[in-house]
Amino acid sequence: MVQPSDCPTCSKTLDAGLAQLTVGLAWWYQKYAKDQSPQDAGRYECAEQEVRAKRTGLWADGHPVLPWDWRRGMR
Repeated sequence: MVQPSDCPTCSKTLDAGLAQLTVGLAWWYQKYAKDQSPQDAGRYECAEQEVRAKRTGLWADGHPVLPWDWRRGMR
């Protein structure tokens, strides 16, 4: 979570991970869903489903490579 730059004293925060998912710049690691609140897990899942459907960001590629598969290939 990140404090908004336009309101340093606000209690509101920006979820940087969710923001990245929303624009297609990140994957949701479902493996860690149990570490999230049910509400956050639902938001993350929905954000990834929506951006995949729109084929935005990394989903514009017809066959995006899972990060863990890419790393395994690099070893």
